Amino acid sequence: MSFGLGEAVRLTHRGRLFLAVALTIGAAGILYPEARLSSLLLSSSLGLVAYALLAAYVASTKASAAMGLLVERRVPGMLVEGEPFETVLRIQNNSLVVLDAAVVEDTPPPLFKTRERPVAVTTIPAKGSVEIRYTVTPVIGRHSWGLVRVRVADPLGLFEAVVPAGHSTEAYVQPRVPPIPRKRVLATTVYQPGGAPATRRRGAGVEFLELREYQPGDDIRLLEWKAYARTGRLAVKVFEEEGLVRLLLALDSSPTMFRGKPGYTSFEEGARLLAGLAAYLSIRGDAVRTVLIPPRGRRLYYTAWARGRRVLTYARRLVAERALWPSSYYPRQLGESLSTYFEVVKLAPRGQAAILLITDLGLSTEAANAFAEKVVRFSKYWGVSVLVAIPRLLLSRDPWWDAEALEILRAQRMVAEALSSLGVPVVHGSAEEVLRVVASMSEYVRLTGVWRSVRR
Repeated sequence: MSFGLGEAVRLTHRGRLFLAVALTIGAAGILYPEARLSSLLLSSSLGLVAYALLAAYVASTKASAAMGLLVERRVPGMLVEGEPFETVLRIQNNSLVVLDAAVVEDTPPPLFKTRERPVAVTTIPAKGSVEIRYTVTPVIGRHSWGLVRVRVADPLGLFEAVVPAGHSTEAYVQPRVPPIPRKRVLATTVYQPGGAPATRRRGAGVEFLELREYQPGDDIRLLEWKAYARTGRLAVKVFEEEGLVRLLLALDSSPTMFRGKPGYTSFEEGARLLAGLAAYLSIRGDAVRTVLIPPRGRRLYYTAWARGRRVLTYARRLVAERALWPSSYYPRQLGESLSTYFEVVKLAPRGQAAILLITDLGLSTEAANAFAEKVVRFSKYWGVSVLVAIPRLLLSRDPWWDAEALEILRAQRMVAEALSSLGVPVVHGSAEEVLRVVASMSEYVRLTGVWRSVRR
């Protein structure tokens, strides 16, 4: 129902009842035989109808003013999952119309938890502004606020108009970093933030390790003449090789990874694992590239190879800015998934890096068999090692969700067992458990240059 100003002003239930009473009184005045009482009833009916028209005009005027409201939503640029924050709505009214008893309702992302419903009844003064505050708790990924809805009405609530205001706002939520292993996993390695850590592995380097007897073919530039002067035997210097680990971390955002209760899903555990490994490897001075596999299509999102503090920053921002929660939990087609994994392998330099793939393989043993047969075989040809981490779904102590969670956990175990039986290194556990295992493996490869089998 429009009243000529272009805003949709509708009649409320109370307004319909009001008009019904007015028309009933008018009908009674027409049918009543006594002239004086009939005239009184008709006058009352006309007065009520006139008030209804005036109320419609008031509601339409308020709707016109509400259409011109300026809404500013203040949200921090980068959020961290599970950390509540305050959202501030500032509403500016530049018109001369006072919007009294206006109902302002914000629309935060549906997965965010709110302590209180983001609805407020307030008066927006003419040529003035108001602020509305509420607290929300975010979940990992990229999310959007919708428009603000402002409901205005006449004093008796006979007519109302719901007007959208403001604009959508993007929110980027980073995964939290789980506790990382601070103790040295192997006694021969040391923490060296920002630089390549020393190892006890012989090779090219700058730190002197030991002397050994000269053998034909050794570089004569490494001869130690002082030792020859003392012993009469030729000896060469042996240096420590820099124990730099190059690891490509790939997080799969397949729809099945999002199954479960928000806050407890495999994807969120995988994102925490990604952040924890990035933090650990940045402390160790290793080279890391982070990859995010989207739910659909073959396009990959990835960072540049980096070392030091940038590793953790790049990894968390990639997840926050690119991870989108899917509308359904149907897994990708097997062919599409395999093609994507081939592209992930190609992002690693040939013969110089290893790949940790964080995925549940669509909870399919068929996909696990195909992965071992095709992707792992291709990775060997490419000269890189592939390890699979299946982040365990967490139980939320909610019977409604945990019944489904147990089925997902069973499917995850079956996938892990299928991969293990085919010789694919795989670890299935929580973010902290997998982090400890992979950290231990990285220390082993730092010494030997070989990725060993997974041991729990």
